[in-house]
Amino acid sequence: MFYQNDGGAPKDFQRYACLFSVLYHSKEFIQGKTVYLDEAVLDWVGARERGLISGDLNKDGDFDDVGEDEILDYNGLCLFLHLPICFPPQAKLPTSLKKDEHGIPRVAPSKDPWPQNYYIVERWEWKYSHFVLGNGTGMKPVKYDPIRGGSYTVRNGKCADLRVFEIRR
Repeated sequence: MFYQNDGGAPKDFQRYACLFSVLYHSKEFIQGKTVYLDEAVLDWVGARERGLISGDLNKDGDFDDVGEDEILDYNGLCLFLHLPICFPPQAKLPTSLKKDEHGIPRVAPSKDPWPQNYYIVERWEWKYSHFVLGNGTGMKPVKYDPIRGGSYTVRNGKCADLRVFEIRR
């Protein structure tokens, strides 16, 4: 298991790769394969080169601006990384939707855990947004937080919405 804030990772990976790290963790969580930081970072760079993750949009030498280091194609990323998950149309899932801070309809947290055939990424909010693997209820402890020792966002915040992935068997 790796954590996005491990010292060997590039700074942008340490700051912005939480969603990527949780998706990458599906190899370990579902398939039992050990995943390592060095291979995750190489795949992060490769996904950016293929346009699956946005790059330095304004060419200022960092990835700190709005829209940078964001996953652009969930299913393309899952295929490129050989992940055991896929991203179905969220509006077709048997649940309610709510709009996120960008006005995009997202799955709302539920009172009951999702069935075993789903891989649930929870977006938590406190001072920033942060993604973790959960069960869809927004309850602690979460199944995997890509910040070693646990993030302040999960510790002090709340679950805002979900990204629901189907597990491919």
